[in-house]
Amino acid sequence: MKTTNVNGIELAYDVQGEGEPVLFIHGAIFADFLRPLAEQPAFSRFQRIRYHRRGYGESAGPAGGFDMQAADIVALLVHLEVDRAHLVGHSEGA
Repeated sequence: MKTTNVNGIELAYDVQGEGEPVLFIHGAIFADFLRPLAEQPAFSRFQRIRYHRRGYGESAGPAGGFDMQAADIVALLVHLEVDRAHLVGHSEGA
């Protein structure tokens, strides 16, 4: 995974494919939970963006509240020059 500095922490992310962007937001504990879904052929025509929420996986912490999580998403999308994205979330990521 690559990393970028957002809101004072290093956020780990991965981008695959081209097309309309889809951002995958994992739930608690399992930072790579949605990876198998993002790799399904049904998503092959999309740009798939996965990241580890702050405090999980390869991203620095602390985890912070939902307001900080949302700010991290916005900052990541700005870094990737993505204006809009479809969202796929699980558990707390939903």
